[in-house]
Amino acid sequence: ILAGITTFAYRGWRQDNANTAVTTDLQAAAHAMDQYRNFNDVYPTTAQLKSTYKGKATVTVKALDSGKNFCLTGVGGSPETTLYFNSQDDSISETAC
Repeated sequence: ILAGITTFAYRGWRQDNANTAVTTDLQAAAHAMDQYRNFNDVYPTTAQLKSTYKGKATVTVKALDSGKNFCLTGVGGSPETTLYFNSQDDSISETAC
């Protein structure tokens, strides 16, 4: 019984760590997006973002609302976690934007 409880707790701990890592990377990538826009008047593409953002998660960019807002998809961690950052309300969720 104790081994089962320990295994369950360990899995939860690993998932929490994966979520935290991807969340941190998405926040850093969102900051890089804003910095890029400050200097270039447009948001970067995924390829352009890679030159300014050096996180551990794989982050891809999706433009929303004709370039006024953006959505970031972050994939990483172990177990693999996918989270989304929506610039419209600066939210991070498991639901695609």
